[in-house]
Amino acid sequence: MTPFLNNPTEPTEASRILIVEDEAIVAESLKDQLINLGYQVCGTAAKGEDAMRIMEHSEPDLVMMDIMLEGPMDGVEGLDSKKKRDSGNISDSLLGQ
Repeated sequence: MTPFLNNPTEPTEASRILIVEDEAIVAESLKDQLINLGYQVCGTAAKGEDAMRIMEHSEPDLVMMDIMLEGPMDGVEGLDSKKKRDSGNISDSLLGQ
């Protein structure tokens, strides 16, 4: 399976993905699967506030964020906050049950 953010006909760097998931086993499984598919996981976070700090420094191409997170900031609020503060493009994927 070819990573969907990369064009297989052009040599490019691996897309940088941030995983935001408060269940450690789920986050680790996603990380392993993404790395096996050729992506670069630029970080993992269990709380929305931690994800905001990581996004400021790592500039991910895609954020995979759980909707229900520990702490006062859930996944929807976290991505809304980032989009309001950052005029750059960021792709997101909300994960939920």
